[in-house]
Amino acid sequence: MFQLQPNRFPAVDAQNIIFIVRPKLALMDLIADYILKIESMRGPKKEFHIFFVPRKNELCQERLKERRVWGNFTNKIEYTVELFPVDCDVLSMELETSFK
Repeated sequence: MFQLQPNRFPAVDAQNIIFIVRPKLALMDLIADYILKIESMRGPKKEFHIFFVPRKNELCQERLKERRVWGNFTNKIEYTVELFPVDCDVLSMELETSFK
């Protein structure tokens, strides 16, 4: 698992690359840059998948379409996750506005 950062592209040998992201425009630009970099390199064809947590955002989809990478995704999934079990009696609330 890698965290995407500007101008830092981790080398991955896997055929399937999965992005699990919150719907934020800055992240869409990082994803687009990464996909364009991978596609420009020679090597085996990669399959890209994106999971939006907790929901898709129309602006993010449009940004990926503007960057011409929306069609590169094999799967575009909305993955609604609001709680993660950390232990048998501890839950992590993944709602951004839960503590504001």
